[in-house]
Amino acid sequence: LGTARLIDGYNRAMPIGERISPRRALLGVLIALFHDSGYVRRNGDRAGNGAAYTLSHVQRSGELLERILTSLGFAADAPLAGKIVHFTGYEMPLDAIDVHDPRDRALGFMIASSDLMVQTADRCYLEKCRDFLSPEFEVAGLAGPPQPGGPKPLYANVDVLMRGTPEFNAKLWEDRLDGYFGGIHRYFGVHFEGRYGAPDPYTDAIKANLRRMKLAIRSGRFDALRLRPRADDASCMRNALGLPTEELAAAA
Repeated sequence: LGTARLIDGYNRAMPIGERISPRRALLGVLIALFHDSGYVRRNGDRAGNGAAYTLSHVQRSGELLERILTSLGFAADAPLAGKIVHFTGYEMPLDAIDVHDPRDRALGFMIASSDLMVQTADRCYLEKCRDFLSPEFEVAGLAGPPQPGGPKPLYANVDVLMRGTPEFNAKLWEDRLDGYFGGIHRYFGVHFEGRYGAPDPYTDAIKANLRRMKLAIRSGRFDALRLRPRADDASCMRNALGLPTEELAAAA
């Protein structure tokens, strides 16, 4: 939804020849929908938890996208999608992403900007960092004690992760949102208010979350964050699809 809104704001503001075409826009929404699909375990994967693929999930997402898009009538665009999705991750330097058409790069910037802003605007963002992201990082070897043969942990524990959240967000804005991606997120203002750079609900929610986090840091009471984010697990997906377990496995 964030990607679709940002594409809309961008197209309203740009000259006709520089707008994102309907087909390219649909491709962008599909990339956004599947950009984290690399966390999903495949038949034959040895990992007991998809979080083990944190450091390789973008490449895996690109591979899955290329297979899926071919079956959806986007075969010609599948290799491009496998490249664009890398704007959402850190598995390769942004300058190394082989996407040269200015409209495709703009699309990548919008998908990546939406990814960063929508998740940090979530009203349960802080609780998700504490309850979901920290355990996920432990599985990936990025938090907690070092794992044999694993990466160097970035966070000793959940307390360190939470206290580092404001600095992490500031770096996202400096390096990516207002940096490499050229402030393309400001087209949200066109979608919501009709003008570039106007206030938008995502930015407002992010600022509110950061104020809330700073209060929690001052008090040292991360347990006082009391919202309860819902985890949509495999059983939720089965129910949503209306498929029994064995049918879902066969479909996968």
